[in-house]
Amino acid sequence: MSFNNQSINIFAHDYETTGLNVAELGVLQAALCIGVLHQDGSYELSDIDTTLLNPGEPISAEATAIHGYTDFDVADKEPWEPYLREQMTTVNSMNLDAVVSFNGNRFDNRIALRVGFKPLRSLDLAKAAQALKKAHGWEKYNLAYTYEKLLGKPLDKAHDAFADVKATLDLIKPAMALAGCATLDEFAIWMRGDAGSPDYKINFGCHKGSKLKNLPSDYRKWLLKQDDIDPDLREGLEKCQ
Repeated sequence: MSFNNQSINIFAHDYETTGLNVAELGVLQAALCIGVLHQDGSYELSDIDTTLLNPGEPISAEATAIHGYTDFDVADKEPWEPYLREQMTTVNSMNLDAVVSFNGNRFDNRIALRVGFKPLRSLDLAKAAQALKKAHGWEKYNLAYTYEKLLGKPLDKAHDAFADVKATLDLIKPAMALAGCATLDEFAIWMRGDAGSPDYKINFGCHKGSKLKNLPSDYRKWLLKQDDIDPDLREGLEKCQ
């Protein structure tokens, strides 16, 4: 993944939800941000939309324990799906280069796909955190832990959607330094790993954990017919043809 050593236009997002099942959960808080990310890892946000939403289903006790929101807090808010679908129409119309998230490939990006988001190149900082954990013997690689490791201070308001977006963006510059990457392009390639290659392991479905090159050919062909798959996944599948 290369951005030709240029600053890039980004969409950064995070969602607080009723549970963890991406296919069925409801969204109760969304942070949608548009900005510019520079080659040195610095950034500016030009548009920030943070709102509480009615998730259309009860919030699980486990979810409330994480983010603190209850059914009462969002009972009178706008339904989440039509609201986010309208926002994604606007996002899709913009000239954007990448989507930035923490664990978005498994969670946030997949939520956005449910409401019409068109996939972009993904900069998922959870992949960087996982690689740094392995390289430096960290105990874990969640957002709060990674933030404290890289920024030297606790993450304030963890599991608030906008706080998590800002924390994710703040990770980029120190993560680049620790990874030994001088530019965003170098960092994107380092963070990408096997993504975009036949050796990339699929992280969903009945073949979860299998390398793309080892998938049944009819399943690879079926995946390539889907409009909403990650661009890196599509590139890896095409290399298997």
